[in-house]
Amino acid sequence: MRIVFSLLAALSVTLFFGFGVVGLLARRLSIPGRSFALVTGFAVAQLVFFPAYFIFSGAISGVLAAFAFVLAVNTVYLWPHLSGKRAWREMILFESDSRNKTVLALMLVAVLVVAAWPYLMSGWGNYWHSGNEDIMDALYGRDAYVSGQLLAVKPSIDAGLIVRDAQMDSLLTTGGAVPELRDSRWFTNSYIASVDRFQYSSMAFWSVVLGSVHGMDAFLIQAMLNLLLMAQGVYLLGIAVLGLSRKWAAFAACAAVLSNFYLTSYFNGHEGSLIYNSFAPFLLLAVLKWVDAGEWRWSWASLMAMWLLFLVNTYPYPLPYLVLPLTVYAFHRLVMVRYGYWGRLKNQFRKDATQTWDVRKIAAVSLLGFLAAAIFAVFAWQLFEPVRVRALSQFRSWGTIFNYVGLFQYWGIWPSSLASGSGGYLHQLLQSDIVVAVSALLAAALIVLTCFGFYRIARDGQTFFTIWLGVWLLLFPAMRFIVADSYYFYKFLYINSFVGVLALAYGCVALVRGKSKILGYAAGALVMVWVGANLINDGIGGWALAKRPYNQDYQRYLEVLQIQPEILAHTFIDIPRADHGDVLRQTISSRGLHVESDMTRALYLLRMEGVEDVVTEPEMSLPIWRASLFRLIKAPDHNLIHVAAYWEPELVEGTSEYPSRSPFRWVSDLRIGGVSIAIDRRDEQGRYLHFCAEPGPSLDYRPITLHLNDAGGKKIGGYWVSGYACHWVDLGALGEVRSPVTLSNELVGRIISPIEPRKLNYRISNVGVSPERFDKKVFASLAANPDVTPQQTTAYLFRRGSFRPAMLFLGNGWYNFERFAGESFRWVANDAEIKLFGVGAEPSVVTLDMEPGPSLAGKSLLLDVLDNNGKKVGSATLQGRQTVKVTLPAGQADQSDQTYLLHVESDNLPVPGDHRILNFRVFKIEQHESEKS
Repeated sequence: MRIVFSLLAALSVTLFFGFGVVGLLARRLSIPGRSFALVTGFAVAQLVFFPAYFIFSGAISGVLAAFAFVLAVNTVYLWPHLSGKRAWREMILFESDSRNKTVLALMLVAVLVVAAWPYLMSGWGNYWHSGNEDIMDALYGRDAYVSGQLLAVKPSIDAGLIVRDAQMDSLLTTGGAVPELRDSRWFTNSYIASVDRFQYSSMAFWSVVLGSVHGMDAFLIQAMLNLLLMAQGVYLLGIAVLGLSRKWAAFAACAAVLSNFYLTSYFNGHEGSLIYNSFAPFLLLAVLKWVDAGEWRWSWASLMAMWLLFLVNTYPYPLPYLVLPLTVYAFHRLVMVRYGYWGRLKNQFRKDATQTWDVRKIAAVSLLGFLAAAIFAVFAWQLFEPVRVRALSQFRSWGTIFNYVGLFQYWGIWPSSLASGSGGYLHQLLQSDIVVAVSALLAAALIVLTCFGFYRIARDGQTFFTIWLGVWLLLFPAMRFIVADSYYFYKFLYINSFVGVLALAYGCVALVRGKSKILGYAAGALVMVWVGANLINDGIGGWALAKRPYNQDYQRYLEVLQIQPEILAHTFIDIPRADHGDVLRQTISSRGLHVESDMTRALYLLRMEGVEDVVTEPEMSLPIWRASLFRLIKAPDHNLIHVAAYWEPELVEGTSEYPSRSPFRWVSDLRIGGVSIAIDRRDEQGRYLHFCAEPGPSLDYRPITLHLNDAGGKKIGGYWVSGYACHWVDLGALGEVRSPVTLSNELVGRIISPIEPRKLNYRISNVGVSPERFDKKVFASLAANPDVTPQQTTAYLFRRGSFRPAMLFLGNGWYNFERFAGESFRWVANDAEIKLFGVGAEPSVVTLDMEPGPSLAGKSLLLDVLDNNGKKVGSATLQGRQTVKVTLPAGQADQSDQTYLLHVESDNLPVPGDHRILNFRVFKIEQHESEKS
């Protein structure tokens, strides 16, 4: 219940801040001024609180000062009427029309039911939404205001573009666009100096007002308030401009706000977009009514200026999408129409239309149009080059918006993507050709109905929507191909989507009320299917959020507060899942506590049960603290490994034959991300660095070479990866190696699926160090159970068997273990590794039960056994399946292991129906200590 009461309280506070200002400014308007009280109050609260925070030195005192100031404004407005009933009625009932109040109440219920049900289920103080980094940024800004740490910072009114993305900042610094890298103080200063400063101050304001300075309840209450304001604005726009009935206007308002494509901005926590779109319909309505009335009123202009000032300091980036068509419309009405230019132009066009155009005139007009378009394209191409560079050099979300999946998501036919989520439902939908075809038909029908709506609006005399559509059609290819950033293209589409929804509703009304009952029923059925699909996908999104651990049982996250503050201060949160780590950091920092941000300085590591990274570690000591979901361990004194890659670790569950399936990280193109491996406190026990890698589908699983360099640019080596392969790097023999070292590959991959925006070039796993070229987890990842190796090998790897003096393991170059026709075996293309450990002074004998494969095209199998240096130590010739014995030389005194390659000479002929090269297969491989054995 506290959530509902808090939302009602936020509405009351917003009304309190707005009705006096609106009463003084919005007089003699064609629309009752009270309709603008809520949106104006939202703006006034921040416009007053921000300076009050610095004048009165604190968030609480700033809020009290803001209330006092607005109380004075309200008193001035109400003073002439205090003796009558009007003042008290206006203070309590801001809307004189009870039907409008009922509609507003119903829209509030719709927002709560559709958008906020996961929050209502979790309850106040127990919900973290999507855990998105954008939300965390807002909350850290809130903390900076509430704690008072910003009071020592002088506010700046610099309205220049500030890039908060650290990787983009680094990229621009390298390119010379930014003079220096930003330090942590710059990020703190940006909470008051950036163009979106009010996003942070609003969090502080609502946190104080609602008494919630921890967690993200204030964020969610504000977000729901923004959804409600947007619904009210679209509702008023539908009634006052398009002449829709209250029912259809309310339908359009709810459809615009609760469409899955737009509501995902709420699910993902895009605060700036939510605030902007809560004002955009009101700003559009105000300008249209002012232009259509043709009368300049300073009070009217002051109200709009107040909204614009608020947006410029909150989220100004989408304003051109609104200002451009409004400017064209104002010029059309106030200049072209008022002074008769438009009428003369139309008459001239009608006159020319009745005559045959001269070819030279057509050519001249076409040339001028082409030149204008070319000049615009070149200018825009140069202007947005840094944005395109970023899109190429970094991963940008919402890649689906560049293909047909994005079309289905735009209309809410398919679910939109959630932050820190997966595309499981999209994968299922994409598998069915019928689903894709039906979705395409629905999308086409919705586009036709929307275009028909724009046509009917234009025919009924509302010119602005035609201008808006023309500007949108010009911006669409510009955003898609010139800006060419999928995330910005997505924002362009959803920020403007409410206008399209209004046109769709208008077209549906025209058909339902038209002469053709068939078309009316068809339009109604189409809209019902559209609404149903959006509500289902809203439910899918809400369910995905409700299932997240920090929303199901946040109390388990609060258990970390049991750790002593002096221990927390030296603790690094070692959780590779960003949303979980961010929730923990915000939980701790909002209470004035601190954790260590640099792993190399940490004395303790906080880890999450069931969330593993790609690092292999020796057995750790028992946790010094443990709760239901987290454990605290002492950081190792030596050989502390930390892996950084763009993508978070994933885990494929093991099977009965492959019980060891280690976590892995996908890696994309070099410019988007390599793999950074930091090795701190390395000693002699960390002589060998090991890692496993496997080519991915974006490179068609082709073999690749991974390059290893240290932090100083020193080239350590290149490592061939064909299939799943593990490598060992002798760091001890390289002299000084500066940490971190970086694994990279220069190949550029391809997008493999319409719903997978990542380039999956290769994946990395089992990263660690060891005193010798052996790690049990590494060799377990290469093995199956059972396998073609001796039973004692699998027993050691999977059943804690003892380590023999001599033991044989499989290395790189083997295909997976298979069973067919009662036989078990492994196929090999070439150069399969066998590794012997504990090699004694006597020669060893290896026996191989093997058979030539189809890639030899019936030729004999000429097998050579090569040592590490490529020297032949044994050979055999096979016509069919037979057992081969190879005598291997005795081990050397300075080596505890030996690696040998099974090499064949082959034309590597492809096999029909199989992408692999199958030169031979091995059914059994065993090793004996000596020839006598």
